Amino acid sequence: MMARESFVTGLEADERRNKAIIRLCRRAVEIDPNYAEAWALIAVAQMVMGAAGVRIEDGGLAAAERALSLNPNLAEAHSVKARMFLEEKRHDEASREIEIALRLDPESHEVNKCAAIVRFRQSQLNESIRYFEKAIALEETDFGSAGMLITCYGALGDAAGMKRAAEIALARAEKILAHDANNGSAIGHGSVALAVLGQRERAKDWMDRALLIDPENITMRYNFVCALANYLKDKEAALQMVGPVFEKMGTGLVDHAKVDPDLACIRDDPRFKAMLTAAEARLASELSKR
Repeated sequence: MMARESFVTGLEADERRNKAIIRLCRRAVEIDPNYAEAWALIAVAQMVMGAAGVRIEDGGLAAAERALSLNPNLAEAHSVKARMFLEEKRHDEASREIEIALRLDPESHEVNKCAAIVRFRQSQLNESIRYFEKAIALEETDFGSAGMLITCYGALGDAAGMKRAAEIALARAEKILAHDANNGSAIGHGSVALAVLGQRERAKDWMDRALLIDPENITMRYNFVCALANYLKDKEAALQMVGPVFEKMGTGLVDHAKVDPDLACIRDDPRFKAMLTAAEARLASELSKR
């Protein structure tokens, strides 16, 4: 339960959070080696760390297979395999696994969030919205899915949907920050929501605060790029912010940046293209060394 709460209330690529999740779940499987759900959550944390650029030997595959060997019908184990296939750009296999997961447990928060991410990366925004909406309905602390809904509704020109998603994301972020004022992930999504809701100065204040608290949080910085580029209309500040992000982001976030509608206004800029090319070259070099 502690590990699951940490998974829901943080950003995917937060390395410290994922290491804590793995430690907690490792302790759980020491107590009960046949605890399939704990093995599946280990796999999720290892998978997102690998996608973020942290060297993980098998990217969580062994833990996912262990979970499935214990319970072949565990929806969360199938959903993490879908994400693994997605990171490898094996889209047909990713779709097959997420469809299995949804059939096994359509009420799982983790499965719905994973399905939303798979469809987002496949540029199927209406389907992505469907699953992100289900995710926020199933888990009231999930501000990340509300943040992604801002992007999806905005890309489809649904101003009312975007505003509602921003209000949900901000309310949830503020609730978490009331108990944990240094939660950079919540500040990150909250700042995007503030920008969407027209609270420009407050959004910038939150960004400054978050960068002091958690300067190494790459996914948080990525969210700031989105806010600056698409909602605050500050292209130069967005390009300055994205530089350090590209220097450290892993394959998953690079692939996300290629299709993210929030970055459409800077994607054709020669500086953005150069940074993207350099990031891809760095990742290819790291992969060849492994």
